[in-house]
Amino acid sequence: MSECFTGKRIFIFTGNHNTLVGISDYLDSLRTIFLRISKDVQVGNLFPPKDTDLFVIIESYCDSRREYILRLYEYLRLNNIPAMLIHTEFSGKNDSLNIFQFRDVLSRTIMPGFIPLFLFPRIHCNIFWRLTFLIVLLLFYVPLILTGFSFSEFRKNIYWKARSLALSRYRELNQYHACLSSDVHQSLMKHHPDLQTYYLRPLLNYDIIENYYSVDNISVDTSIVFMSGNLTSYRKNILYRLIRLTKSYDPFLEDGIRNNNTFGKQVQSIEVFHRHNLSGKNFIVYSAFNVIVSMVSYFNNVRDGRPCLFELYIGQTKKWKYHSPMRIIRSIRVGALPISIGNYNNSDISEVILEFTDISDFLANFTTRTPAFVACLMKNIVSYQEQSIAHNSITLGSLRVFKES
Repeated sequence: MSECFTGKRIFIFTGNHNTLVGISDYLDSLRTIFLRISKDVQVGNLFPPKDTDLFVIIESYCDSRREYILRLYEYLRLNNIPAMLIHTEFSGKNDSLNIFQFRDVLSRTIMPGFIPLFLFPRIHCNIFWRLTFLIVLLLFYVPLILTGFSFSEFRKNIYWKARSLALSRYRELNQYHACLSSDVHQSLMKHHPDLQTYYLRPLLNYDIIENYYSVDNISVDTSIVFMSGNLTSYRKNILYRLIRLTKSYDPFLEDGIRNNNTFGKQVQSIEVFHRHNLSGKNFIVYSAFNVIVSMVSYFNNVRDGRPCLFELYIGQTKKWKYHSPMRIIRSIRVGALPISIGNYNNSDISEVILEFTDISDFLANFTTRTPAFVACLMKNIVSYQEQSIAHNSITLGSLRVFKES
């Protein structure tokens, strides 16, 4: 199959999302993948041109009006435009998404009891509905609290319940279903074997890594190790343990973070979870990535040389076994080396990650294993990239839309 399908127009739709936050990495990856097979790849939030050959939409229907989505798919049908739905979350039984614990099942099962309370706010004044709400709260929510279930988790499950229901309405309107994670793809095939499902391997943009990192300039004395993402209870406990197991702080970085003007106005609205010295000048940080970028800029202005960046990935729960391909892709794209703590399923992207089994392994071996990892990194990245390009070429080449002249 040739690398470029001349004349095929691909449209990646973003109009079903209220914001691009959370999907920007998917957009970058999809655009990179499809540019390998087409010179005409567009990204937009309006209806696609009528001569579009493939319409691509990243899953999440609950942010949009139902009428809008129905009009979109009717437009696609009338213009004979096939749609590919990109699944980003783990599929489960009964159209559920991201069910990882029994209490998730329990909380989502009782959601119907709360629906009238949310749909009919004026009825809340009625004593009957007040008593109903109190009974439901006592019977279901209190036991959940006793098992460690927080209100934020309950609210999160309301969101996932709504998103699952929305997906069940529109799933069948898509001719193709694809994932950028092998783990998500496996869950989709297991629970929806009737769908045409495809796994697309994300491609790496490794210009910064290639031009900067080598064994000679990797030093733990000029490294920043950071973690960003959703701060679950488990991740928070891991970070606290790291703090307790290490003793000293770096006044240089502490002073810089306290000085809002140093990092710019953006730092004022962002929570920096902790700054900690692991060894010499090596830091653990929990923060949004733009704070990390500001820290690096500050580092460059005050000290000689750009610090080496390592992004730490910790599973969402103790038994979490899935890597996050999008986070790994983002790390490498921005010049941060991906490292992980935990025991994860072997995946095709594992070869570009520096992995540690637990905190003790991380603290004891980070400085010694890093040079060997960096020495093989570019070889592993190139190997992964070549395999991904070949895999995607075969996968997309099997789609009917690309077989047609």
